[in-house]
Amino acid sequence: MTGRQTQQVGGKRAAGCAVALAAVSVVLTLSLFSFVAQPAPNVDVVCASIRPIHVDQPADSYSYEGLDVPSLAPGLRLGQPVELTVEESVHYSLDEPEAAHEWLQVSPVGTGIYALGPRRRGFFVSMFHQLHCLRYIRSAYTDEESPSKAHMQHCINYMRQAILCQADLTLEPGNFAQRNFTIDRVGQTHVCRDWDGMYDVVGRNWLEVVQAVEGRNVSGSGSAQS
Repeated sequence: MTGRQTQQVGGKRAAGCAVALAAVSVVLTLSLFSFVAQPAPNVDVVCASIRPIHVDQPADSYSYEGLDVPSLAPGLRLGQPVELTVEESVHYSLDEPEAAHEWLQVSPVGTGIYALGPRRRGFFVSMFHQLHCLRYIRSAYTDEESPSKAHMQHCINYMRQAILCQADLTLEPGNFAQRNFTIDRVGQTHVCRDWDGMYDVVGRNWLEVVQAVEGRNVSGSGSAQS
C-alpha cells in the first residue's frame, strides 16, 4: 500500500470515528434531556417542595384573610449584613441552673407572634419558630417536660429544612468531629442578617396587641445575646 493510500485509509477511519462519536454524543445528549425532563423522585428527601421566588406586594395591598397574606413579614428591615464569629459560651447550656431562663430569653416578648391586618391576625416569624424548636429539644433532653413524639419529629425536621434553606457556605478548616471545644473555643466568622432589630419590632407589635386587648399601657422589648 502506497503512502497516499495509507493516508486515504487513515483519513476515512478518522472521519468514521468522528461520525460515530458525533452520533454517540447526540444519543447521550437526548438521553440527558429526557432524564432532566422527568419529574425528580421524592424531592422532599432533600428539602421541601422548591418553587419560584415569590415577590411580595406592598403590605397594605393584602386583606390578611385566608391565603391573601405576604410571604415575608412586612415592617422588618434587617439592614446591612453583619459578621458573627462562632465561639463557645458559658451561656445557653443544657442543664445549668440558669439555662431554662437563658433559653427563654432568645425569644422576644410574645415569643415571636406577629399580628398583622385590621383584625390583628397572628403569624409566627420563622426565626422564632426555629428557636422555639431548639428550646423544645433541649427541654426534652433535660427532662424538664415530657416531649410529644410528634412535636419532636416536627422540630427536628423543621430545623433540617431551615438549615438547608440558609445553605451557609462558610468554610470551616479541620475536622469538627475531632475538635476539642473546651480548648479550641473560637470558630469561623459568618456573614449574617442583622437579627437584633427583629426583637424590637416583633416585641413592640405584641405589646401593642396586648395594649389594644386589655386597654392598658404596656412597654418594653426583648433582645437576645448571640
